[in-house]
Amino acid sequence: MVISSYPARGIILVQSILCLFLLFFGQKAFGQNDQPSAAQLAAVLPQAERFSPKQGNPPVYIGYGVGEEDAEVVGYAFETTDFDPQEIGYSAPIEVLVGVDLEGELTGIEILFYRESYKSIRGDFLNTERFPNQFDGKSVADGFRVGRDIDGVSRATISSWAVSRGIRNSAREVARAYLGEAAIFANASVEEQALSLLAPLSWEALIDDGLVKPWSVKLEDGSQIDLTVAFMGNEKLGEMLVGAEDYSRAEREASNRVREGALLLIGIAGNASSPFRQENLALQQGDWTYQVERRRFVYVGSAEAGKSRDKMRFAGAIVLPPEVDIAQPFTLFYNTGKEVDSIDQLEQVDYQVPPIALALAQGRQVPADYLPEMLDEYAD
Repeated sequence: MVISSYPARGIILVQSILCLFLLFFGQKAFGQNDQPSAAQLAAVLPQAERFSPKQGNPPVYIGYGVGEEDAEVVGYAFETTDFDPQEIGYSAPIEVLVGVDLEGELTGIEILFYRESYKSIRGDFLNTERFPNQFDGKSVADGFRVGRDIDGVSRATISSWAVSRGIRNSAREVARAYLGEAAIFANASVEEQALSLLAPLSWEALIDDGLVKPWSVKLEDGSQIDLTVAFMGNEKLGEMLVGAEDYSRAEREASNRVREGALLLIGIAGNASSPFRQENLALQQGDWTYQVERRRFVYVGSAEAGKSRDKMRFAGAIVLPPEVDIAQPFTLFYNTGKEVDSIDQLEQVDYQVPPIALALAQGRQVPADYLPEMLDEYAD
């Protein structure tokens, strides 16, 4: 009698799958649930002699200086995965241990755990010295933008971005909770003041203010592309207009393509027979004219969040070239394909960043004489 080998093969297959499952998911649970070691805590906050257990809201490890009973607090360590929303890498959240001192400066980071498919090819690519070391000494008020003030890991932009944003967001939350009197929040209070003036405004009020500018581009067959122009050169301003997820996507893509430039929202709708094309856009300021390059136009989203919700079908953004002075007016042109003798005969719209949005972008106080005018005229 011949005994079939199929049941044995089936058992081996099931065992193999089970082992892979435990290796894949078990490693995640171990990496994300374990407490950092004393050596890891000391590495990210080297001026501390000892640490408390994880405590507080948000949860931190309090770092103490020399002494037992009367030791002074010298900083805080925390894990980025304890903070929501979590920034997702290529495959999952990336767990980072971060140290911050009482001045709001990062004192070190250590990447505790991540599960990216790229590791099988390049090994522990996020823990190379060059990438984590550049966070030392950064203020929680910095931008943490990959490609701008952070150099990402080559061919791992999504992972680099997730680490940077996760560190920035959690560090700012820790600083607000435990370093509330620090001077680093001077700019933050200015930002909050300006945003408090814009947040209550309706879409129509933002149009009246000049932050949002409708622009109808007429085609030769009578159809039209309905565009909307809005400056979003500040993170909170961008999130207010298009939502946090879409703004983050646009910022990530912009940072991956160019090193600098504020975002100018371009909302797209209308009944045009010919689709909107980025290469038909041009910008002019003074004697300088620029045709918008593909690398300087990024996808934003489908207008499902923020004040732009249901105001456009989808949106992109121009990453403004550094030659553009955002404090001065400029003109946008759209080439419909109609034969013209000069650029002045193209469809066009003038735009100037209004005072509150300009103050946000430049980190300046909103002019005092402008504040009551905005409050009285537009507040809901």
